[in-house]
Amino acid sequence: MQAGNYLLAKFSSRKELLPAAELLDKSDTVKRWNAVDGYYSLVIKTDGNDARLIASLKGLDGFAELAKCELVTDNDSDEYFTDELNHTFLFMEVDSSSKKTLISKLSECETVSFCSETEGAYDLVVFTSAENFDTIDRTVAEEIRQYDGILRMKQNRVIHLDRM
Repeated sequence: MQAGNYLLAKFSSRKELLPAAELLDKSDTVKRWNAVDGYYSLVIKTDGNDARLIASLKGLDGFAELAKCELVTDNDSDEYFTDELNHTFLFMEVDSSSKKTLISKLSECETVSFCSETEGAYDLVVFTSAENFDTIDRTVAEEIRQYDGILRMKQNRVIHLDRM
């Protein structure tokens, strides 16, 4: 049984996220979604039965791009998502020969809440948490980006649409 997918959606502006949020809240295939600030606009975790959802997202005004990552290992847990901490997703393309070593190193990193292996647009989905974004940014710059085997990485901070 497939663990699910991460769908990474990009919209041309934040105002166009509200119709997308309404669509996601009504979908029975969505396990969780987060608005993010960075290259992508939304990170959506689905149960894997998401073809109709993808078609609906692509039909929304302002839709720009969608990347799909099929979960190989799902180390995600709702317990990591708390209002007391700030959170950032890291989407990584990695050298295949370094993947297992990277997963091990990332799992030991203080700010990393989980690291899930994926196939598709990215090889790893990493979720970081800390009291502030400065701590996350410093850890990413000084520690994580220094790991051998990371080819490319996109960093996307979780934002709260209701606080904007």
